[in-house]
Amino acid sequence: MKVIAFATQKGGAGKSTLCLSCAVLAAAEGSRVALIDADPQGTLVHWARERGGPPPPVTVVPPAELAAAIERQRRAGCDYVFIDTRSGDDAGTAAALRAADYVVVPTRASPADVWAVATTVDALRRLGKPFAVALNQTPPVGLRLVAGRETTTEPGKAVPRPLVLRTDHQDAVGRGLGVTEFNPVGKAAAEIREMWNWLKADIGGIGGAEGI
Repeated sequence: MKVIAFATQKGGAGKSTLCLSCAVLAAAEGSRVALIDADPQGTLVHWARERGGPPPPVTVVPPAELAAAIERQRRAGCDYVFIDTRSGDDAGTAAALRAADYVVVPTRASPADVWAVATTVDALRRLGKPFAVALNQTPPVGLRLVAGRETTTEPGKAVPRPLVLRTDHQDAVGRGLGVTEFNPVGKAAAEIREMWNWLKADIGGIGGAEGI
């Protein structure tokens, strides 16, 4: 089993959306998947209510109970546990980072967002956690995209293809869907598939391929 946390210092980078869309795609591929909402905003909880029951299930877990909750998923035969964290640095985020096998760090292309990535990356390096920065919500074209891509490669590994700001993401979340369910042939869905396929390969190289 692999535990994947989505974490970033700055809010608004789209970590909840990326987290749930990757989880939905993994479940659609036949993996046993669980989502843990460790963000007090409860985005995944609201999304699950709209979803109405189909997998992956969402559980709210307090920081002190996170390790036990993950172990329960392991015993249940889960392949992937995805954790959505709150922005910033608190006990819940710290617990999620410690528990994770791999961390995805979403960031937008603005200077303030990219600066904030360094704080998260420093924490991950201190913990010795494998991670990848994902450039998210980028403009379709322009110098900002190029500059953002170059900047996010500086802290370390980065998801190769930026994810463009597309309305399919917001529309999917509002209906309790992953973007690959909402518009399977759309550009947003294609970008998520490419991201997830790359993450699977990278995660598989950090500790064997069990559960993948």
